[in-house]
Amino acid sequence: MDSVTKEESERLIQQAYAEAFAEGVALGRARFKAIMRSDEAKANTKLALYLAMKTDLPADVAVGCLGAASEDHPSPAVLAAVAEAATVAVLQ
Repeated sequence: MDSVTKEESERLIQQAYAEAFAEGVALGRARFKAIMRSDEAKANTKLALYLAMKTDLPADVAVGCLGAASEDHPSPAVLAAVAEAATVAVLQ
């Protein structure tokens, strides 16, 4: 059986901690980007930032919340698309 010194054990623990921390940071950044770069975030950037920074919601749930919130207050881009579609429908 291999014997591990106390120093080696502490080094391995520190290495595992550093790797886990780096993975957590990477996952947090990916979540932040997924929320803030979503189309839904464009309609309500304040809510998107709040969801990204102040909650632990998974990105897909946060984006879903943003989509639900934008149903009550559509973004100017959504309003323009609806107006354009309505205009096309009337002209046909």
